[in-house]
Amino acid sequence: MTDYQIFYTTTEAAKLLRCDRRTVHRGIAEGTIPAVTIGRLVRIPAAAFHAALHLPPVGDTGADLRAVS
Repeated sequence: MTDYQIFYTTTEAAKLLRCDRRTVHRGIAEGTIPAVTIGRLVRIPAAAFHAALHLPPVGDTGADLRAVS
């Protein structure tokens, strides 16, 4: 099992960015934040999220969601 997630929820992405969840939804709507919609669920691929926003790659300690929670 890995120490990082493959997908983030909008709430998790907002915690990583230290912004409101609505800001994440706005970024998804504008195409700034990559996302996949499955029915009514919105999931953000972690690798694409980090690459699009120039964040440390998935798996780096700086990108660890456990440190944000």
